[in-house]
Amino acid sequence: MWWRGVLEPVVVTESVKPGAVLVRCADVGVHTPPADDYRGVLERAMRRLASVELPRELLALASLHRLTVQGVSVRNQRSRWGSCSRDGRIALNWRLLQMPAHVREYVLLHELMHLREHNHSPRFWALVDAVCPGHLDARRWLRHEGLTLC
Repeated sequence: MWWRGVLEPVVVTESVKPGAVLVRCADVGVHTPPADDYRGVLERAMRRLASVELPRELLALASLHRLTVQGVSVRNQRSRWGSCSRDGRIALNWRLLQMPAHVREYVLLHELMHLREHNHSPRFWALVDAVCPGHLDARRWLRHEGLTLC
């Protein structure tokens, strides 16, 4: 599974808990009953981490760029990495934690720039380019690898 930009193995070992196994993917570990597929168990653990880490990262970037976010939610979106409502609420896909840091930062900055320009006009892309000069590489990663995360 992708985790923090690296394709990591899923490792299943004996658990100290009776009747359970320890399922690990990088720094995410879950004690769970034996099963044929552990993807759902790992995804739930990753979503919990994302619900803490992503809002903190977004708000730090917002502060750095002197932007005010009205609210942040972390969701299990299938077709979007993030969205920004007209009233300043930003929704983020938990799978952003699976991406490399520079790609995740691009998505966060992309959504934050919608607080200044709520469209995808040339003016919007100029704002993105100013705060994230590597955005073309990040967008390329999303096109090539992003669908493997869903």
